[in-house]
Amino acid sequence: MDLIYFTLGLAGFLLVMGTWIQYLLTIPNGAVPEWPTGGLIAQGAGFILAVLSLVTLSFDRPVLAGISILLALFAISMAIFFYWLLFTQRQTPIGEIRVEVGDKILPFEAFTAEGERFESDELLGQRVLFKFFRGGW
Repeated sequence: MDLIYFTLGLAGFLLVMGTWIQYLLTIPNGAVPEWPTGGLIAQGAGFILAVLSLVTLSFDRPVLAGISILLALFAISMAIFFYWLLFTQRQTPIGEIRVEVGDKILPFEAFTAEGERFESDELLGQRVLFKFFRGGW
């Protein structure tokens, strides 16, 4: 019975973190799915396994119990974070964005890598290429 809670916690941790790694590896390739159904299912399964680990916890072996608690809590928090990112940060605040060649840019301010203030007005009269990366979150 001792190893059940540890096995559940480790399995939940590996499932959640494996899903994170797989999802993050799709970003540089531009292959982020519109809706990561497999990732959602895997995150949910990892979350459930981690919760079951905490429910079946036994303190007969305190070191093993401590490791199991850490693994389970980390898996639970990362699964919640995955869902939070997907459901709250995915949508753009102004809806669907359509950009065509020749469109004027909206005014914006930013900071350069050197920490200097940059305003979009500095680009007036110049040809500019903006490249957008869809991260999917």
